[in-house]
Amino acid sequence: TLRDANAMSRYVEPLVKDFVTLLNKFPSAFRTSLDGCIFVINNYNFMLKHTKARALAGMQLSYASTSTLEQLLFDNVHLFIELQLDATFGELINFVRDAARGDARAVDAAALRRVLANFATLWRQRDAFERVQGDVLRAFADFDIATLVLQKIVQQVRGRRARGAQFTLYYRRLDDMVNSTVRTAADADRKAIRASYVPLLDVRNRLNRLLL
Repeated sequence: TLRDANAMSRYVEPLVKDFVTLLNKFPSAFRTSLDGCIFVINNYNFMLKHTKARALAGMQLSYASTSTLEQLLFDNVHLFIELQLDATFGELINFVRDAARGDARAVDAAALRRVLANFATLWRQRDAFERVQGDVLRAFADFDIATLVLQKIVQQVRGRRARGAQFTLYYRRLDDMVNSTVRTAADADRKAIRASYVPLLDVRNRLNRLLL
């Protein structure tokens, strides 16, 4: 009955809190931070669906219980995306981060050439973004959560209300570095940079085809 369901809700909410406390102890036991993050996301997703199902069955679960789980789920999704993009495009992202700590106008042309050339190699292999997509589908058996993660990746590399590893924002900063460097670089560096640089529009168009 509805009365019994409401009585049961008093026991479910403490269980949610205990579940969160226990789950936070597990990630450090995994070999990599990425594996730990996947474990946490899958469990938060399961618990969130379970609590929402109980609410539909008549339990008056507090908004705090479900909203806490939703926030923790989304926080870990953003962390997963950051880790996943770092694993695939870490050299480029770290280069941009390091430059942001100093004078972005004083970029080392040789280092920029190396980063652009390595990314261009990934680009020519035509499987870098496919690997990201495949890793997501293997990590999350639940179709809903896999779709959410892929959509968030697209949003992040597009830079729409993005958090964490915002690939397109990094790539835009890289574009600024390219433009400022080619204006002052020697002819050989200028030609090499222009030859290896993959335009931002090309990156975005390819992601639209793969992940939408």
